Amino acid sequence: MHVPFLSWRYIQAMHLESVGYTRAPLSAGAVICWSIATSLLSWLLVEPLPFEFAPQMRPLLTPVRWAIGDALIRLRARHSAPHQIKAPIVIIAIDDRSLERLGPPPVDRHHYTKLLNYLRVAHARVVAFDLLFPKPSPYDAEFAEAIKRAGNVILAAAVSGVETSVHLPYKLAKRVCISPKRLRGRVTSIVGLELPTESLLQVSYGMGIISIFLDDDGTCRRLPLVLKYNELVLPSFPLAVVSAYHGIAPAQLRGIGRHALWIGEHRIPVQSAPSWFGWGNDFVLGIAFHQRANNRLVAFTSFPTFSLVDVLDGKVPKDALKGRIVLIGATSLQLSDFRPTPIHAGTTGVNILAHAIDTIMSGEPIKEASSWLHFLLTLCVGIATGVIIFHHRALVGLLWAGNVLAASFVVPYGCLKIANVLINPLGALIGWALCSIIIATVKALYAERRAEHLTGLLSLYVAPQVAKQLAHSSDVMQQLAGRKKVVTTIFTDIRGFTTTSQALPPFETVSLLSHYFTVMSEIVFLYGGMVNNLMGDGMMALFGVLPDRPDHAQRGVLAAWHMLEELEELQFEWEQITGAPLRIGIGVNTGEAVVGDIRTPYKGHYTAIGASVNMAQRLEQLTKELNHPLLIGEATYREVEHLIIAEPIKMQLRGIEHPVTVYKVLGLSEDGKHLRRSYWVLNDMR
Repeated sequence: MHVPFLSWRYIQAMHLESVGYTRAPLSAGAVICWSIATSLLSWLLVEPLPFEFAPQMRPLLTPVRWAIGDALIRLRARHSAPHQIKAPIVIIAIDDRSLERLGPPPVDRHHYTKLLNYLRVAHARVVAFDLLFPKPSPYDAEFAEAIKRAGNVILAAAVSGVETSVHLPYKLAKRVCISPKRLRGRVTSIVGLELPTESLLQVSYGMGIISIFLDDDGTCRRLPLVLKYNELVLPSFPLAVVSAYHGIAPAQLRGIGRHALWIGEHRIPVQSAPSWFGWGNDFVLGIAFHQRANNRLVAFTSFPTFSLVDVLDGKVPKDALKGRIVLIGATSLQLSDFRPTPIHAGTTGVNILAHAIDTIMSGEPIKEASSWLHFLLTLCVGIATGVIIFHHRALVGLLWAGNVLAASFVVPYGCLKIANVLINPLGALIGWALCSIIIATVKALYAERRAEHLTGLLSLYVAPQVAKQLAHSSDVMQQLAGRKKVVTTIFTDIRGFTTTSQALPPFETVSLLSHYFTVMSEIVFLYGGMVNNLMGDGMMALFGVLPDRPDHAQRGVLAAWHMLEELEELQFEWEQITGAPLRIGIGVNTGEAVVGDIRTPYKGHYTAIGASVNMAQRLEQLTKELNHPLLIGEATYREVEHLIIAEPIKMQLRGIEHPVTVYKVLGLSEDGKHLRRSYWVLNDMR
């Protein structure tokens, strides 16, 4: 029969696996599959599905994801410099001082008339009211005249929760609305709209919707740039202001959903909002906030801000207003125009709109990385974690954990700071944690089961406590593999037992030998050796392997002498059963041998082979000829000569060209007795 060639590596793996030494709990493919599964789960817990058929599915950990994203935005805002604000915006604040002097809200419109006249003289480029004027006022005529003379005033409209039926005249709609044909993408529809009075709207330059849209956790992070009311597409307030600044009518705007919106040649990157926000829209602006207030009780501002009364009194230099976008809005606590943002729990509406205007003018909104990119990052981290945890030691896993945690901060912050791209690390962190826990748990369970198996196997050769230590040793597989090593070998044999056993019943023979080998094995274990084999009435023991011990020769000789002393304890029982005295012969030799687990798929054994092992067996056989129970080889004697009393004998052995010196061990020296007691103490301490 032809036997195919098998590589040594294959044979080694096959026979080691046959006893469960190396069989892993998971294959490399299984580890990768588990990692992919946990990565997918992590992604689904965090990221919205990028599929049109599942628009309403809100990820379970969305609040945590937003909290981490907000923390990154706060960090970016805290380290942003004032020069990063590119829009020439000035805020005229209706603050507490203004209300104390001008009366309770709403402020009479004749004050706004005076304000517009001052701003017109100061050559403000765009004037935008973050205020609603839904009802007529006695001062509307003069206010409308001031708006008309200024020619650059943007008024505010607001989304109403109540369904309304508002009709805009054709000419007015053409001036303030965007052509639906110039937009490709989803636009949020609204059912109600609150407009300024028609007399004011007719003379204004334009109109925009000031309503702040909140995520479902009540925080303002983004703003839809366009909204749809009936058949009209209306610009948001910031978009209307920037259009006026560039002198381009809203009707001339164009846009491609999820890509960009253009004001003339000025490009504004946009993204989409999932439908589960409640306002699915493909023209969403991620507001880039720049600075944060030091006082947590006062809404922050990153723009030059003047009190309304100071402007009315002429205390604000006209140069501070020239060529600027002037926003008029409420900052007083009495007006309650505050919204949570990523960088402040109470940001005024006018500041939110100012940041939105600055974001549009800079063309650098915060854009969230796609769900697919987050999935790719989560998948890469998950697979790498699974492979590293499974194939490497704990230290490598800790280093990888440190790298993951550091990268989870550095990479998202760097991308946000440099490219305004918000990469949320939550999915990757959850993937890392889940993969680490699952793979580490499986690996630990396997290691424990493997250690139990090896402990049981090694307990056949060495003391139980040593077997347990070896089973948990990281290099036990290297110790079981074949290697050359200097060891001390002991062979023992019971004299005349073959003849004696023929006269005994089988059960007495087995019982007698079992008791004898138990005592001899305990002595071997006491001195740190391993019982290698039981051969009829003979025994082979090794010292210096499982585990490695540099003083193996000393341990072997002391164990052999202890065996001879222990015969006195066994003599009575032995003579009672057999009718003959118990006599044994022991041969001890030290030298290089090949040690390892030698086996077939059906049977195997850990043993030592080599000339030094054969020499130990021949010394045991010589004990019969020399009529002395303990002989040791020359190499062994050199290691223990200060521990024993011995008599050298030169002999010519068959198969060996030159005479060899063997030593009869006659007793232990004082050093030997002291060393033997120290081994006993060490063994008790274990």
